[in-house]
Amino acid sequence: MPENINEQLNIADANGGKNNEGGESSRLKLEVSADNTELSKTTGQFNELHAKIAGDKQVDAETLNKIREQIFALQKKEKEMPRSASEQLQIFEKRSLDCMEKLLAEGADKDRIAKGLAGLDSKQAWALREKLINEGANIGWVAQGLAGLDSEQAWDMREKLLAEGADKGWVAHGLACLDSEQAWDMRKKLLDEGADKDSVAYGLAGLDSEKAWAMRAKLQADGVSEDRIVQSLGGLDSEQAWAMREKFLDEGVDKGYVAYGLAGLDSEKAWALRVKLLAEGADEYSVAYSLVGLDSEQAWDMREKLLADGADRGTVAESLSGVDSEKAWDMREKLLADGISKSCIAVGLAGGNGTFGRRIKAKQATQE
Repeated sequence: MPENINEQLNIADANGGKNNEGGESSRLKLEVSADNTELSKTTGQFNELHAKIAGDKQVDAETLNKIREQIFALQKKEKEMPRSASEQLQIFEKRSLDCMEKLLAEGADKDRIAKGLAGLDSKQAWALREKLINEGANIGWVAQGLAGLDSEQAWDMREKLLAEGADKGWVAHGLACLDSEQAWDMRKKLLDEGADKDSVAYGLAGLDSEKAWAMRAKLQADGVSEDRIVQSLGGLDSEQAWAMREKFLDEGVDKGYVAYGLAGLDSEKAWALRVKLLAEGADEYSVAYSLVGLDSEQAWDMREKLLADGADRGTVAESLSGVDSEKAWDMREKLLADGISKSCIAVGLAGGNGTFGRRIKAKQATQE
């Protein structure tokens, strides 16, 4: 996980500012927001001095401490500056990607990290995808990790992965949250070419358009189970979505799939149903999954209840997908320290299962 700023700036003052034994300072490179020119300039000075330390050159400790104090002061000032939702989302994504790279270096599963890149479209995210592919990640997982992405680069990669033999169902799975003409053309093409219909259904998650509802009806008529259809309702709080949930519950649909299809919903109606489903035996994995993107008091209470009841801690970690609060970062740190899989942490960052929540937040950000 990203170190605390005090840990990042922890250089060996005791030895007069020299590097540690072996010629390498223990201080990690300080990361700052790109839009903070004053802080970036000061950090540049500090990094220049750090380079001298790494080169085993004597540096004036008084000068070094002065620069460090400037950084602390500006860092505090920057944290107090108001940010738009879109700016905060960019910072979250950068922090998450840095964390993914660290987890990958520490042995996290490449396929799971590829999945955790869903919704992330920055240069850093694309560089990480290429690295994962080059290091042998399953291209099906890479395709799933394109969910929520409608950029030209994302479409080029989907075509490339299909040409290389990626499973068509996994590519369809990775169309979640996409309502563009290009997305609908690809869904039709994949169905015509025999893609798994359950995966096509799941790839409708986050979509409340007429086309999405028409395809759900067609897939159900073609034999896709109600379980898979109701699972595709993640992120949907419309009357039509609730009518379907209630209808399918009356018809005996698996309660776990209904819970799964509550992903990203923080409404009173969603909470009432989660509590009801859990009491009636819905599996804890699906209930935990439904908490993706949620940072409300009710979401935290339920995470704590699930942990207390013995739910899989890795699943709870994945439920933090799309959540950027310090409470979420603290829980990630604690779960990681308790020994859960690094791969679960990677999936539960800015991308992965939180595609629904992130899509909603991004839309809100554009309206600020």
